Amino acid sequence: IKIGSITVNAKIAAKRDSVKLPVKIKCDEYFMEYLGLYVAEGYSRYNKGKKGCAQVYIAAFDKEIREKVHLFGKKIDLKQSENKRDRITFCSRIWYEYITKILGCGSTAYEKRVPSFLFEAEEKLIGAFLRGYFEGDGSIVFGTSSSKNHG
Repeated sequence: IKIGSITVNAKIAAKRDSVKLPVKIKCDEYFMEYLGLYVAEGYSRYNKGKKGCAQVYIAAFDKEIREKVHLFGKKIDLKQSENKRDRITFCSRIWYEYITKILGCGSTAYEKRVPSFLFEAEEKLIGAFLRGYFEGDGSIVFGTSSSKNHG
């Protein structure tokens, strides 16, 4: 048996997390569009309480965008944990860690960043990320300044 053949259908999970994600998530246009939506309209949190709860959600009043996010989640076995008209929520510690820490996308509006691998990605993947970002009403901030620096 070759190691590669073992990992093709392998899943990864975390303790007290009912979600089992594929070890390999295909970096395709669906994934990149999801990341763009997350960076523009996403939020994540992790409650370290007794039961622990990790959530990753994307705010979306547009039904078409919610459907895209839902279908992407389904593609990698993420199940929608809330049925809300304004967002799609996935509850999973492993997905939380993957998005916020491994990819470095952050949790809150202030922390969120474009994943660094995007700068070396194929044009079609960059385009998919930007499509998701601007569908999600994303904006660009080139720099910040404090009032100390003015006058």
